[in-house]
Amino acid sequence: MTQGEGPARARRVHAYRRMGRIATSLAAVALLAGLIAGGNAPASPSGASTASAFLFFKLQNPQPVCSPGAGQDTSPTFAYDRNDCGFVSFALEGNATTAGITARLYHPVTHEVFMTLPVSLRTTDARFQFNIQPNATWPAGKIDFDIVVPGEGTPAGAGFFRHNFLAAELEVTPKPSGKPYVPGEDLPVRGRLVQLSAHNQPSAATPVSGTYSLRVVSATGAVLATYPSAVANNGGTGLISRTIPGAVTAGLTATTPDGLHAGISIEAFDTSYTDSSLGGTGAWAAKEAGATGVLLSTPPDRLVLANSFVSDVGWVKPGETYPWRIFVRNYSSTERTNARVTVPAADGMTFTRATSPTGTATIGPGGLEWTIPIVPAGSADGPAVVTLVVEGTAKTTADDREVVWKNLSTTATLTYDGGTPASARRTARR
Repeated sequence: MTQGEGPARARRVHAYRRMGRIATSLAAVALLAGLIAGGNAPASPSGASTASAFLFFKLQNPQPVCSPGAGQDTSPTFAYDRNDCGFVSFALEGNATTAGITARLYHPVTHEVFMTLPVSLRTTDARFQFNIQPNATWPAGKIDFDIVVPGEGTPAGAGFFRHNFLAAELEVTPKPSGKPYVPGEDLPVRGRLVQLSAHNQPSAATPVSGTYSLRVVSATGAVLATYPSAVANNGGTGLISRTIPGAVTAGLTATTPDGLHAGISIEAFDTSYTDSSLGGTGAWAAKEAGATGVLLSTPPDRLVLANSFVSDVGWVKPGETYPWRIFVRNYSSTERTNARVTVPAADGMTFTRATSPTGTATIGPGGLEWTIPIVPAGSADGPAVVTLVVEGTAKTTADDREVVWKNLSTTATLTYDGGTPASARRTARR
């Protein structure tokens, strides 16, 4: 696996990481899934060289032997410990020289260069390489690096690896019922504190009773709560067991586009552990050790309209008849009355049928109207749902020669007693 993420870019995207973790977490996830990196470093400006396709390997024998060889791929953790030997290889294009190229290593806390390593050209495959052989001066954590070619004003590329990285695997214990948590409920957090890639095994994760801190962060990046350092030994070596009180999330409102969930991130940070055994690996740490995203259910106190078209054959063709469905959902504990859904026909299509076991649907010259006298109340098991099945037909090219270029999307609009009008767009593009 290749990867690349430069120090400057890493700092620029820091503010977006929390939201990214939440947006990609449709359920609680462990840290190691989030440790996987991918892609190449961004290209350098025109005329400069470009380093890409970074590969990370660990030699079979640790220090002081460091026997040369092909090594073991360290992905997905890209992790090394204090006693390891390894190397990073990469492709380099556009460079005017092969001499004097270096890799600068950045401190995970201060972001200052703490070491500069020579880069060599491999004659076997024309890839470039720098060696990784940590010593007691190397800091623990995620180490960014960049590649510098003499005479060039900007780095040719960048990436990162982990050294003595003390990671946290976190998750929120699911409810026995399988139902989602809601704002204001206690969140039981469990997990492990682990040394990544200990004992010269690329994907090893050894639990240790180090220290860690937790914080809860909203989807907007606001820190909702911070919990001081604790030892990971709740029931066994390296085990984490904490409860986030419901008061921390009480009052949170929806942050997802569907308006049904509030996203939060539970993050472990400032982890620390020291392996002081004979021949041990020394200090382990991570500034940002791991996180789990949680989507709290925030059902709205209103009717929700959905206009849904799903086709297994692609876009609608001229003259084709196609079905779709319109849903009205009631998440509240109160029934709603006199709901009315209207759908004007799109240019290039006509309505041919509309049926529902609830209410009355009529098709007229201007489009479709669905009246629903009562939308039942929702319950603890979920929303009440009423459904309309609609059938439309696209015009033929004989009826409309431009139909092949037209967008056949329709927009449904919902009104009801005491409610705010809502709309939902359905796409059936030719």
